[in-house]
Amino acid sequence: MDAGNLEQALDLGAWIGRKQAFGGMAGRCSAADAHCLATLRETKGYKGFGLTWEEFCSARLGISRAQADRTIRMLEEFGETYFYLTGLVSIAPADYRRIAGAVSADGVEHAGERIPIVPQNAARLAGAVENLKQQARLALPAPEPAATPAATPAAQPAAAKLIEDPVWPAIDRLQDVVGELERRLADGPGRLNLSVLMTVLGGTSERLGRLHRNLRA
Repeated sequence: MDAGNLEQALDLGAWIGRKQAFGGMAGRCSAADAHCLATLRETKGYKGFGLTWEEFCSARLGISRAQADRTIRMLEEFGETYFYLTGLVSIAPADYRRIAGAVSADGVEHAGERIPIVPQNAARLAGAVENLKQQARLALPAPEPAATPAATPAAQPAAAKLIEDPVWPAIDRLQDVVGELERRLADGPGRLNLSVLMTVLGGTSERLGRLHRNLRA
């Protein structure tokens, strides 16, 4: 083994040891971890262990190939900032995708301020992310400035009244279910019968379409 390959093997071994020491990669993954995974898969560094990519993920990292590939996709789609934020705030990829416009390397834009993505801001970031998620799910604009004291309840923005409508909890649940389906089906139907799955999704789509048409009528 030449010096270059030896150094690479030592670096890889150190990284694997670090991940195993912290209980594997079942928990949250850092941007550095995602880059390591991407490099391993791209350069086929796992072959040095005499394993396939799937075998390497399972035997050496304690995760499935699907989970490793999903982590790499998150890096490719969202960049490092996704991992910085999710290291502090729990947020599903589907929800992150909805609020990505408010997230940058400089922080999270919310209520006219930019909150840096650093550990000491974890509580503020969690509140901002939750508020942004709700705005995105309800497809409402950012909250209007507070009404003046002279304003009457009848003059309050229509958006505030809509939020109180009992239909919104159902819409929230619908968004949650759709988000979970997106995550679970990201790598295909798995053991599900594809024709049955397509039938169920088609029927659901038709029912939602009927609701949409009725609302427009």
